[in-house]
Amino acid sequence: MTSRGQPHQEGLTPILGTISGLHRGGNRPECAHPRELRAQAGVVEGNELSDDQSGSSEKRASSRLTFWGLWGTAIYIAILIAGIWLGTAKGWITWGVVKPNEIGDFFAGILGPLAIIWVVLGFLQQGSELRLQVAEMANSVVQQKEMVGVTRESLEHARQTVLAEQEAIRKKYKPNLRVRLLELGKSGPVRYHSDGTSNWRLRFQVHILNAGEKLSDLEVLVQPEPYKFIRSKVTLLDASRDEGLDLFFKEYGDEMPDRIEIRCTSADMTRYKLVYRVRLEEYLEASEEAILI
Repeated sequence: MTSRGQPHQEGLTPILGTISGLHRGGNRPECAHPRELRAQAGVVEGNELSDDQSGSSEKRASSRLTFWGLWGTAIYIAILIAGIWLGTAKGWITWGVVKPNEIGDFFAGILGPLAIIWVVLGFLQQGSELRLQVAEMANSVVQQKEMVGVTRESLEHARQTVLAEQEAIRKKYKPNLRVRLLELGKSGPVRYHSDGTSNWRLRFQVHILNAGEKLSDLEVLVQPEPYKFIRSKVTLLDASRDEGLDLFFKEYGDEMPDRIEIRCTSADMTRYKLVYRVRLEEYLEASEEAILI
């Protein structure tokens, strides 16, 4: 049986030599270095099409390996069956005198090359699957970045919408007052002098016309401070309504009022401070405006 096993060993030698030649040649698969994997994973946004093509080529390569592996296995087994049948028919193999352990050694020897071939094919297919997984992970990262970008744009759009709505509400309820200072004449006399002259109190009126939405808690301040303010506060001023607030200065010849400050609360509960520079008998525009917290 030993002499009959020698042809089997000789037949195995070319196959082993072919496999070792594959390892010595340039066709040996090499496991990708981590730096190469990171380079493959560093996909720039916008290259999704090339990544899909690369993944498709890897799948095709894996399918080809499986296809040729199955075909090679089928051919190899067919050759083995034909060789065993021919050896039995020619009397080269006598099964009756072969011990069971020798039969096991025989089949282990003839099936060994097949196992080695599938190990090599599995190694190649594993490398292809690894590259495919890296490409899929890179695509997943790109998709996550796109989702983050879309989410950020949606949030920014929502923020801009809210700000625009708030600005529209603020403009709608912003105070729109037409203010003028009317000189109503002098009241007095309040002081007599030895030369026969006298001083008179000056009487003014702060006339306020509400050309906007309803306002509440109006408080009017005049600088310089008058001698007397008959009424300096208005609880409620509806739209298109006006109010006149009378005030007196001490003596005729005192400094004229030059500044009117109005504090009020709009319909959206925002507190405003409006400052007007005085010009007699003219409607005044607010020269300063501030929101009070």
